Amino acid sequence: MRAYPVPPPRRTFTGIELTARKRFADNWQLLASYLYSRLEGNYDGNFQASTNQVDPNINSAYDYAEFEVNTRGWLTNDRRHQFVLNGTYRFPFGLDLGLSAYYRTGIPVTAMGYDYWYNNWELYLSRRGMWDRTDSEYEMNLHLGYPLKLGGVEINLLLDVFNLIDRQGETARDTRYDLWQVLDVINYETGEVLPPIKKGTPCTSLVSADNAFTCNSVFNTANAWQDPRSVRLGVRITF
Repeated sequence: MRAYPVPPPRRTFTGIELTARKRFADNWQLLASYLYSRLEGNYDGNFQASTNQVDPNINSAYDYAEFEVNTRGWLTNDRRHQFVLNGTYRFPFGLDLGLSAYYRTGIPVTAMGYDYWYNNWELYLSRRGMWDRTDSEYEMNLHLGYPLKLGGVEINLLLDVFNLIDRQGETARDTRYDLWQVLDVINYETGEVLPPIKKGTPCTSLVSADNAFTCNSVFNTANAWQDPRSVRLGVRITF
C-alpha cells in the first residue's frame, strides 16, 4: 500500500485597491475603485467552484489522494483587474440619473477529468488555473427616478435598465476535458503521480482511437453568458 502526503488547504488572497469618492454635493456624487489581486492555493473554500459543489465543509476536495493532484495554482475566482464606477446626478428639475459600470478580467480555466465513482469532474488533469482564461467582462446599468408631489404624498417614478449596452459576453467555460474516466492523474499500477497535461494538448492525442469518443469536443468553449438587457419599472410612494 502506498501513502500519499496530504497538503494543507491553502487559499491566499493578495491585492491592492485604489478608491476615489466624491460625496454628494453640487447635485452629483461618484464612487470609483480599481482592484489588482491574486487568488492562489489548492482549496476554493466552502463553495468549491471548480466542481460546482455548494455543500460547505463536506465537499470532495480531500476525499481521495487523486483529488489533490495538480490542485496548487490560480483558484477559480482569481481575477487580476477589476474596475467599478458608480455615479449619480440630480437635474435641476428633479430627475435623478444613476449609472453603474464594471470591468473585470477573466477567470482561470483548468482541464478537469471525469471521476467514475463520484460521477463528476473531480480530477485536475492540468495544473490548476493554467490552461486558459475566460474573456474579460464589462457591463453598465442605468437608473432614473423622478419625484412627483401630490399634497403630502411623494410619488417617485422609477426606471432601471440592466445591461444597458446589451453585451452578452461569456462568463464561464466548459472545463470538462473528457466525458468518461480514461485519463488519470495517478498510475494505479506503480503508484506514481502522472505529469499534468500541458496547455493546448488535444484530448484525442492522449487516448486510443477507440476511446476518442470520450473526449469533450466543446472543452474550453463558453457555456454561460451575461444576461441580456432587461428593463424594470417601479413606483415608490412616500407619505
